[in-house]
Amino acid sequence: MAQELSVEQTRQLSDKAEAVHLAALNLTNTLGVFYGINNALEAGVEAPGVRAINVIQFDLLHLLVIRVCALCDVEQNRIDDASIALLVKAVAAQQVCASLIAADERWRAVIGPRAERRATVAQSIAALQVRWAAVTSDPEVLKRLYHFRNKRLGHVTVADALGQGSQLRELWLTAENVLSAAREVRLIFYREDFDYLESSSRAAEAGRQLVNALKPQH
Repeated sequence: MAQELSVEQTRQLSDKAEAVHLAALNLTNTLGVFYGINNALEAGVEAPGVRAINVIQFDLLHLLVIRVCALCDVEQNRIDDASIALLVKAVAAQQVCASLIAADERWRAVIGPRAERRATVAQSIAALQVRWAAVTSDPEVLKRLYHFRNKRLGHVTVADALGQGSQLRELWLTAENVLSAAREVRLIFYREDFDYLESSSRAAEAGRQLVNALKPQH
């Protein structure tokens, strides 16, 4: 049997999972507001509101790419760096996996039948692997997002912007897959079933309201 993690090792992983949760919340709001504005624009916005909306959408697009890439980052340049990718790698280690499952079993023994409302840690780890496979299934998609982040946001360039419909769909789909993975991370480390995609849908309504507020009142 693998030796369980120390209290300090467990705390470090939990802290990183909490950091991922906060980053996922930011991504949730950015994705939702961006999506809501984008949908509301189909009805058209008259000047001067269109200028303000263009600025907001341009900045939200940048934030969206930055936040998706941050949660997907596999590099750990500092000991306190956190991402879903790093946690996926961590829970794949036998010692970490066994420790998390053992802690979950002890918790369930104390809580009793009420614990059945939550998936087991073993189930959530398996689900995380599936969710993360959806994020990483096409390395070229992530490569394009990283390129946009590194090239477009840090330089003045004539390179193509991430504005074509197919590229935006890739970004939205990747963001949604990342948030689905973040939900499993939250279950594994905090036993909280937080539905980031549902929260993003509520944020989309705020984006629609913003567009409507900028429309001229007749």
